[in-house]
Amino acid sequence: MKVADETFLVSREDHCSMESGQTDSNIHSAISQKGRIFAAAFSEGERILPNVPIISLTFASPSSVAAATNSHFARLSQSSQLELPVALRGSRTDNPEPRETHMSGTWLPRGSSGSMLPTSKRQELPEHCSSKCHFFGTFPLYLSQNIALPTQGFLCDHQVESLYHPLLSILSHQGESWSIVLHKPSSPMLAGYAPVYMDLTLEAYRNIVKNLGNRADIATLCRVSKGFQYVGERALYNTLYMRDIQGTISLCATIARQPRLSVLVEALTIYLSDDQHESDGETEDGQLRGGSEISLPEGYWTSISSALEKTTRLRYLNIHVNNNSDKATAWIFNKCTFRLKRFHCDLDWDRNLVAFLNTQVDLDDLYIIDYNEIGAATPTTTMPTTPTPSLTLDAQSLPNLTTLECTFSEAAIAIVPGRPITHLKTCFSRSELSEKRAEMTLLFSKLKLSTRPIRSLDIADSSYSEAFSMELLSYIVRTSATTDDLHYIGTLVLPIMGKERLQFYGLLMHLPRIECVEVEVSEWVPPPETLPAFRALVGEMRLYSPTVNRVVFVKDFDRTVVTVLDGIFQIDGEISIDILWREI
Repeated sequence: MKVADETFLVSREDHCSMESGQTDSNIHSAISQKGRIFAAAFSEGERILPNVPIISLTFASPSSVAAATNSHFARLSQSSQLELPVALRGSRTDNPEPRETHMSGTWLPRGSSGSMLPTSKRQELPEHCSSKCHFFGTFPLYLSQNIALPTQGFLCDHQVESLYHPLLSILSHQGESWSIVLHKPSSPMLAGYAPVYMDLTLEAYRNIVKNLGNRADIATLCRVSKGFQYVGERALYNTLYMRDIQGTISLCATIARQPRLSVLVEALTIYLSDDQHESDGETEDGQLRGGSEISLPEGYWTSISSALEKTTRLRYLNIHVNNNSDKATAWIFNKCTFRLKRFHCDLDWDRNLVAFLNTQVDLDDLYIIDYNEIGAATPTTTMPTTPTPSLTLDAQSLPNLTTLECTFSEAAIAIVPGRPITHLKTCFSRSELSEKRAEMTLLFSKLKLSTRPIRSLDIADSSYSEAFSMELLSYIVRTSATTDDLHYIGTLVLPIMGKERLQFYGLLMHLPRIECVEVEVSEWVPPPETLPAFRALVGEMRLYSPTVNRVVFVKDFDRTVVTVLDGIFQIDGEISIDILWREI
């Protein structure tokens, strides 16, 4: 349907011809058909542009504005659909010469969030546009940037009606003739019309925001203009870190009630500790500070649940709980629809968490701190036997999982089979040697069932021994899934005696692609602590495994990384040791 460039909507005569007693809704309905005709113009590809007038108000003759003009126009602007023009042209009764009022931005009343003007400039109209002012001519009214437009920028029926309807309550007070006309953006009336302000390019906005010093400055810049708000909000809400309890509740409430902001969140970290300002350390009497139970405000986890429900584009989620508070809170995921790529979870392994993981088809990196055995151990058995379906992942779940970090080998035993696991970090759960051997046998039988070869394997132990490390390395060498493509191995006790150390190197020679080895040297006397000592041991290892270019030496809780690059040995103090196994 062809629509004219301008569509007449209503005049004062039409308004006055309405029967006495008709309500605003009746008036609204009487002219809605013309509004729909105008809206049809945008099906032809016409886009709505902010700060370009699409509606004009025309006075047929000079019209004396009533004394209540200021409040009437305030009502119009508060509709958040229309904004007054940058310049009002009028004349005072005591000075008949027309005078144009220039303002530095679009006028809005006090409290209007769309205005960037100082408060003093948006409380009321200028003095010479008061009750003594005569308005005449055609005045463009802008489509406010506060109006919610569809993604395509087209205008629909109810939005057209919401544009002109607020004018009726104002114009009903005017005694002179007037009319309201809607314009297509391509109409001659708008030819060459300049926007209210000059926009920077999107790249310029991004460069400015990127070079700001902190988040507080970015938040301030968001108030400058819509362009800065668009880029600044994406910088602020793309990655969120929540540590303070009250701050977490407040920010989650904001995300839950602002869909415009919630869809911007792609990475979220929630950190809950017994001390909001300091990490675990020593108490005044020198004792190590442990996790202590804290009392969380009512609604803490509920607020997080509401926020997670709205963050539909979330891809990276980390939940750290470093205290003794209740961790059985995986119910916060019950209404979530996002699809994660990486997930760090310190919550209890329960039905809610299992149900959530069953929906995460894009997840490729998972950390879980807890795992419930799929069956209870009996006095005569040390390994679980009977599965519990509600706590077991579906066989088809997590089809893209490649990296798994878990504090219990039982989790690896349950999750690895049938999935493309290439990077695994876990820990032996048993301390008695025979039980640990049975655990190792079961673990490697499940590693064979990974659909891809293991590339990185880090298995911790509560107590390291040279003899068991040799058994572990032998198992790794005999298992094809952990031999052909293994690049990282840890943590193994490096033998002290020369003969045993040669056997150790002999087993390493069966790993053709090994690049990094993590070795325990706490029992060495004296332990290697200097670069010459490290260089001697690494050089010795490279005689048998020349592909090794990095060795991690573990002494108690201290780790030292020695890197070999172009034949030069150096201690690498900048590398992140905790994630080294992930990056191989």
